[in-house]
Amino acid sequence: MKSILIVDDEKEICEILKRLLRNENHIIFTAQSGEEGLEVINSQQIDLLITDIVMPGISGIDLLKAVRKASPTLPVIMISGHAKVEDAVKCFQQGAIDFITKPFNLVEIKEKIDKSLDSQKPFVAKQSTITGKMAASHMIGEYELKRIIGEGASGIVYMAIKNDQKFAVKVFKNFAVSGDRKEACQRRFIREAKFLDSITNPNIIHLYDYGFTPDNLPYIVMNYIQGKDLKRLMNKDISNINKCWYLEQLANALDTVHKANFVHRDIKPANMMIDEAQNLYLTDFDIVANLNPDSDQTQISAIKGSPAYLAPECFSDGEVTAKADIYSMGVVAYELFTGQKPFVAKEFFRLAEEITTKKVKPPIKVDSTIHPDINNLILVLMEKDPKDRTTDAYELKECWRIIKNQFLQK
Repeated sequence: MKSILIVDDEKEICEILKRLLRNENHIIFTAQSGEEGLEVINSQQIDLLITDIVMPGISGIDLLKAVRKASPTLPVIMISGHAKVEDAVKCFQQGAIDFITKPFNLVEIKEKIDKSLDSQKPFVAKQSTITGKMAASHMIGEYELKRIIGEGASGIVYMAIKNDQKFAVKVFKNFAVSGDRKEACQRRFIREAKFLDSITNPNIIHLYDYGFTPDNLPYIVMNYIQGKDLKRLMNKDISNINKCWYLEQLANALDTVHKANFVHRDIKPANMMIDEAQNLYLTDFDIVANLNPDSDQTQISAIKGSPAYLAPECFSDGEVTAKADIYSMGVVAYELFTGQKPFVAKEFFRLAEEITTKKVKPPIKVDSTIHPDINNLILVLMEKDPKDRTTDAYELKECWRIIKNQFLQK
């Protein structure tokens, strides 16, 4: 029996690997950040570390460096959705025993894990043979990439510098596709860039520039937000006033998006940045869909977005409209005020079934201290039938403002 630590900011990846390895009677620890991973390593005897490379805060590479100082013989497997040669080189330079790209084959990763557990040789640093290309990769146009600040399904976000000013540069991950899929990715990129370029709203990330890297990877340059995404603040002690303020700002952003005949389609806490002044910025428009009647995307039936936050109609052949964003706002509000998601299931089809058929448990029955107005508003936002939901984000902005002011007056 071995002790294995899995570190990945994607909870789903941790759960998949956890279920796979439990069948082998291993002791499994999980962490969703490099910081949490270090705490486990410092308090437990670990026989194998499996860590994602791209994580906010302490990256997988930084975690690997720290582990190497404390435990030169500990086998480390690196996993990443960003399959670049330079990343693999860095991992092996620092003493990783293997490098696996997402999505991974469970049989293959099982074999690699078994092999790694049998290997605990002291680490010896390797010399780099790829210097010029790695050095060049730190620049995109006039922007000098400093560090990774986030990774999503479609791209990686870097903090970059130009003329002593900080920017956020998002590089899209269409490097591994070709043919029609590559063209679709490029169209998605142009759609996001044009949309962001066309709108101005204090609660929507601002676009400064966009283009393609020398490797033909599309990128966009946005304002850099000094803060954290709402997902990382969920477990913190957030006041009711700030919760309402976040939702008021989200509604303000959606009002602009919907009036431009677009639907965001991926409203979730990880796509909302909160700065130090508690201002909210809506991000990640790479799957926005045009609702213009003249667009060839008016009828949208493909399942896109993060399942736990999707509206029921997103799992069927029904038309996905701005009301899907309204439902997603309801899920975010539910999680903010109750501390839990309204529907949870390990398998995708079970989650889809619950969202489409099961009645949501009223927030006030989860936490009796929730204000009745908040409870009732969330239930309206999360109506199964889109016809029963409000479609006016501006109205919702006013609703959250009024409720917020009630807390301020107490």
